[in-house]
Amino acid sequence: NAKVYADTTLKWNSIPYIDKYYIQISDLIDFSNLIINDSLIGMNNFPITNYESKSYYWRVKAKFEDIESEWSDVWKFSVKGLPVLDSIKQVELSESLFKTESEVISDGFSNITSRGICYNFSGNPTISDGLVINSGTIGIFQSSIENPLSDTTYFIRAYATNSIGTVYSNEIELFYESIISSKINFKSGWNLISSYISPDAPDSLQYITSGLNPNLVIMKRADGKIFMPGGLNQIGKWDVKFGYQAYLTKADTLGITGTAVVPENTPVYLNNGWSIIPYLRNSPMSIVTALASITDAGRLIIVKRADGKIYMPGGVNQIGNQLPGEGYQAYLNAKDTLIYPANALGRTASSNVIQDFDTRNIKLDYEFTGNNASLIMEIDLEDNSEIGVMNNESKIVGAGRVVDGRTSIVIWGDDESTVAIDGANENYELRIMNFDVNSGKYTELKGIEYADIISNKTFKTLLYNKDAVYVAKAITSNLKLTVNPNPFSNSTEVIYELAEDCEIELSLFDLSGRKVLELANGTQTKGTHKLTINAANLTSGTYNVILKSCGKSVSERVVVVR
Repeated sequence: NAKVYADTTLKWNSIPYIDKYYIQISDLIDFSNLIINDSLIGMNNFPITNYESKSYYWRVKAKFEDIESEWSDVWKFSVKGLPVLDSIKQVELSESLFKTESEVISDGFSNITSRGICYNFSGNPTISDGLVINSGTIGIFQSSIENPLSDTTYFIRAYATNSIGTVYSNEIELFYESIISSKINFKSGWNLISSYISPDAPDSLQYITSGLNPNLVIMKRADGKIFMPGGLNQIGKWDVKFGYQAYLTKADTLGITGTAVVPENTPVYLNNGWSIIPYLRNSPMSIVTALASITDAGRLIIVKRADGKIYMPGGVNQIGNQLPGEGYQAYLNAKDTLIYPANALGRTASSNVIQDFDTRNIKLDYEFTGNNASLIMEIDLEDNSEIGVMNNESKIVGAGRVVDGRTSIVIWGDDESTVAIDGANENYELRIMNFDVNSGKYTELKGIEYADIISNKTFKTLLYNKDAVYVAKAITSNLKLTVNPNPFSNSTEVIYELAEDCEIELSLFDLSGRKVLELANGTQTKGTHKLTINAANLTSGTYNVILKSCGKSVSERVVVVR
C-alpha cells in the first residue's frame, strides 16, 4: 500500500524470454472498473501521470509465445493529494469569542501537518494572515477567536496542510458588535418576560421601561417586590437572572441594549416554591433540554407560561420551546441552580411532542388575568370531548379538550388589577362541566376527586386557589386505595380493599402513562391487602398508583422525594 506522488512509475521483476506483459489498473479491488488495460513489449515498468488522489489496485501477467501466466497478486498504491476539507460554520458567537467548526474528511494520503482557521479583515484570508492552529489530523475540529475586536468584521476560512500543500474551506463573515439589543413584545394585560441582555448603565427599571409609558402599569418579581412607573420601585435595577410579571394597558414593545450574557456561565439561583425564571439563550430551545439542569434531580415540578400552558417533566408538555424574551413561572420542591446550555447547543422541540388540549368549541369568558391555577384531569370520555370550568357566576374560566383520556386546563383567577370580578375568586367553588357539541349545553361532571400536588391536599369539591396544580381522578365507591407515607423517600405502604374476589392489576405509572413497576397481578380475595413500594430504583417525581379490579379502577397520586 504505497503512498506515491501523482507522477510515478510502477515496476515489477523481469522474467527471461517473456514476449510481453499485460497490466491492469483499477480503482476497484475486483477490477470491474478498469482505468488501464494494456500490453507492454520488453518493458517491466509502467509510468503513471496526473492520477487523481485516491487508492488504486494493479496487477500484471506475462506471455511467452502462446502461453499466458495467471495474474499476479494484486498490489495497491495511493496517490497523494491535497487534504479534503468540509465547509466551515459558526457554532458560537458571544461577547468573548467566535467559535467555528470544520472537518478534515481526508488527509490526501499524506500526514496533516497543520489545521485550523485563518482570518483577516478584508477577505480571502490565508495562512499568512491571522492564524488559530488546532492539533490533530482527520476529523472534526473547533477553533476560537477569543476577545475579538469590537465593531469589526472578520473574514474566516478553515484550512488544512500536508506535504502537497494547503487547502481552504469556504469563507464566512462575522461582525462583532460589543453592544447588542433585543426587543420584548408585550400583550395587553399580564405578561411574563425576561431578557438575555444585561443592560447598559443606567440600568434602573425607571430608565429602561421609560419607552413603555404610559402603557406600563406595574412590574412584579416572584418575591413580591414591585415597580410602578413614576412611583414605587422596590426592585431597583433590571437583573437578567430574574423574570418579571408586567401589566400593560395596551400592546407595546420594549427594546433593551447592552451585552448578551453567556448562558452556561450565568447561573440562576432558585428557591423552593414558585419563581419567575428568565430565559438566557439567544435562540429557542426545547424546554426539556433547556431545563435539564433542574429536571434531572427531580426538583422541578411544573413550569407555566403566561398563557397558562404547562410543562411537567415526564408528563404534560404544552410549551414545547422556550423563547427569548419570555419569562416562566416554575415550582421547585427544593432549592436548585438553573444553568442553561450554551447558545451553540441544543435543538428546538419537534411539533409532535407538544400536547394540544385546546378546545375547538368552548370559548372562555376570562383569560390572561395574571392569576391562574392548573388542572390535569384523567377522565373516561371520548377523544375531543370538551370540558369547561365554571365559576360561581356560571362564567367559563377554563376549558380543555380530552386527548387519550386526559386533558390539561388553565383556570383563570380574578385579575387583581381590576375592580370587576373577571375570573375565579379565591376559595370559591368551581364546577367541572362536560360540553355537548350538538346541543350546546353543559352537564356537570360529579364523582371527581382533586389533589393539589403543591400543597399535597385532597378535595372532593374544587375550590380555586392561585397557582394550585390540581390533579383530578374519578372516585370508585367499592374500591379503596391508600398510600402512606406520601410523599416518601425510601419506601411506602400501599393498602387496598377489594369488595369481592376478582382479577386485579396494581401498577405504578409515571405522569406520561408509562408503567414503571408492576406491584400485583392475578386473582385476589375479598378484603384488605398490603404491599410495599421500594423507592431504590425510582427517581424523584410524581407517580400514579392505579388499581384495576372487576372492570373498575382507582388511582392514588404519590410523590418520591430524594
